[in-house]
Amino acid sequence: MTWYVRPAALVAIARGDSYLFSVPGRAPARIEGVDVEAMAQVLALAVQPIERTALLEASSDEAIAALVELGVLVETVAPSIQPPPTARIDRMVLGLGGAIGVVGALDHALAFAHAYAKRVDVVIGDGARHFIQPTLFEYYGFTVWTDPFAPAHGTGVPHEHLAMNADLVLVASASASLIHKLASGACSDLISLVVAATTAPVVVAPSMNPQMWLHPPVARNVAQLRADGIWVVEPTLGRVVADARKSGVGSGYFDAAQMMIALDAILEQQRG
Repeated sequence: MTWYVRPAALVAIARGDSYLFSVPGRAPARIEGVDVEAMAQVLALAVQPIERTALLEASSDEAIAALVELGVLVETVAPSIQPPPTARIDRMVLGLGGAIGVVGALDHALAFAHAYAKRVDVVIGDGARHFIQPTLFEYYGFTVWTDPFAPAHGTGVPHEHLAMNADLVLVASASASLIHKLASGACSDLISLVVAATTAPVVVAPSMNPQMWLHPPVARNVAQLRADGIWVVEPTLGRVVADARKSGVGSGYFDAAQMMIALDAILEQQRG
């Protein structure tokens, strides 16, 4: 399968019906008489790796070949994930909620896949897709799940398949909204369905504005998770996204290496 991505150092400049491209190591390239809006869409799609058939929905074979020749797009092959030789568990389900902390989810998923679990299934919630795209995880070889009702990856009931085969379910980063679903047993999206159906340990790592973390209804929902036997990773001190001058508990990002140590401790407690 062929994927395409625009070089990170590419500078694309539009004026009128022309585009000027600057790529390190190459002379500047100019294309005139183009559909500027269509070109802008292609460049936006290729900010992260995109599979050829998806790119063809906004472009053509000829245009893609020309952009590759100019160095505006780079052909690439998706890397493959090799299971760690000393995996702690066979299968982890990583549920991604719609909190700002989810922007680091790809690095976390790769760390877990390289050093913790033989397989990491990535469940991307609706809120998370405001920050990340499923195709980026697919490019790196993850099995990605988004729809609770559509058959996928050879199974007709995704939440039951994931719930029954998981050795551990980690929900990170968990927004206030997702925590509410989990605390109430809403079962209204794929993540909450998996959590409700699994017998594996469930770990929730919240991430939100510090004032939201202290908001009484949110605090009640978090307390309910703890009371229900879900492991809650207490948030750390971090910067407030909307105002970098402020900081507080709730807005911190977790470190994957530290999280793996914490997960080991949780599994040891479960086994004991």
